[in-house]
Amino acid sequence: MTPIQSLNKPTLVFSTVLPRGERSNTVNKIARIVALVALLALLAGSISSASATSLPKKSLMVSAKPATSNDPTRHYRFDFMNTVKPFESAADLGPSAAYLELNTRENACPSLQDSSSAVLKGVINADAVPQIIGTWMQTGLQATGMVAVDITYSAKSISSCDGCTPMVYVGPKPASRIIQFTRGTGYLKDYWQTFSTHQVINLKDAKSVFVGLGWAGSNASIGIDCISVDITPVNTGTVPTPTPVPSNN
Repeated sequence: MTPIQSLNKPTLVFSTVLPRGERSNTVNKIARIVALVALLALLAGSISSASATSLPKKSLMVSAKPATSNDPTRHYRFDFMNTVKPFESAADLGPSAAYLELNTRENACPSLQDSSSAVLKGVINADAVPQIIGTWMQTGLQATGMVAVDITYSAKSISSCDGCTPMVYVGPKPASRIIQFTRGTGYLKDYWQTFSTHQVINLKDAKSVFVGLGWAGSNASIGIDCISVDITPVNTGTVPTPTPVPSNN
C-alpha cells in the first residue's frame, strides 16, 4: 500500500476530509520532521561513539585539577585503570633491575570502572650487592617555587617484602639513589594499607617536582594503588624591611 493510499484510511490522523493542497503540505511537514529526527539521532550516535573511544585515554590518570583563586592546590590522582603510566620504574642498579607492570586481578580502590593496580618488582638479588640498594617508581608533576607536597597511597607486599619499609621521594629531579628517599612509618604487609606523607620543598626555578615510591631492597615485589598527590604553594611570608625614620638631630 502506498503512503497516499494509507492517508485515505479513516483511522489515521490525516483523512480525506482535508483538501488535496493542505494534505500535501502536511505530508511534507511530517517528512521534514522525520528527516530532522533521524539526523539528530545519527549525530547523537556519533557523539556517543566518540565519548566511548576517549574514555580509555582519560583513564591513564585523573589529571591535575587546576589551581584556582579559591583553591591554589593542584590535585593529582593515579588509579592505574589500564596503564602504569606516567610512572616509570628505577633502581640503584639501573633500569634493568626494576620492572613496573599492571595487575588486573586486584585493586585497593575498586569501582565499576577500575579493577587494577601497579606492581613494582625488583629483579636483582640484593644479598649479592655490598651496598644499600633500592627499587622505586617515579614521575614528574607540574610545580615551581616553594610548595607543600602531600602524598597518600595504598601499598602491600606481593612477594618477599613483608616487613619492608615504604619510602618516599620528593625532589626537583628524578631520584637516582635510594638514600635520597625518606622512610615512611609502618611496614608493608600482605594486605593493602594506606600510607601518607607531608613534605615541603623549595623547587626554586624548577618547573616540576618528582615523586617516587619504593623500598630499600630488591628481589621482591609490591603492589601500589590509589595515589593522591596534592601540591600547594607555600607563602614564605617575608616581612619588608622597615623604612628608617629621619632623625631630628
